[in-house]
This record gives sequence, structure tokens and C-alpha cells, in this order.
Amino acid sequence: MSTKTTSQTQQNTTTPDAAHLFNTMAEENLARMEGYLEEMSKMQEKGFQQAQTAIDEASKLMKEQVAYSSRLTTEFQRIALEGARQAAQLVSKPWTSN
Repeated sequence: MSTKTTSQTQQNTTTPDAAHLFNTMAEENLARMEGYLEEMSKMQEKGFQQAQTAIDEASKLMKEQVAYSSRLTTEFQRIALEGARQAAQLVSKPWTSN
């Protein structure tokens, strides 16, 4: 005795309407995914631009900081030299004749 069995593939026959509905659903899903990826690309590009702007601003601030430090050091050296000259004059006055 043999029993005849059918496979799942043989049992699942699709009608043209079901195939059309599946294709429509797949196309709509792909369209949504494409829209999502487009929006993601826009946001990613905006993020990259903001990162570039932040890097440029940080670089600008660092350059200004170095320039300020240079001016500050130069001014400190000028004041220190002037103070040393005045101190030397004060110390040397008792020994010099007027």
C-alpha cells in the first residue's frame, strides 16, 4: 500500500490576484525603503557638514588662542624688561652722581 502525499509547493498554488497583491505590497515596501534611505542620506550629509563646520570653528579658535598667547608673552616680556630697567636705575642711583 502506498499513500500518495503532496508537497507544500504543490498545495500552495497562488492565484493571479494574490500574486498581484504581493507584487504591489513589495513595490510599496521598496518605495518606502527608498524614501527612508534618501532621508537618511540627507541627514547624514547634514551631519557631515555640521562636523566640518565645527572642525573649522575649532581650528579658528585655536589659531586665535595661539595669536593671543603670542601677544600676551610679548607684552609680558616687555613689562618684565621695563621693570628690570627701572629696578636697575633705582639700585644704581645711590652710586651715581647727579
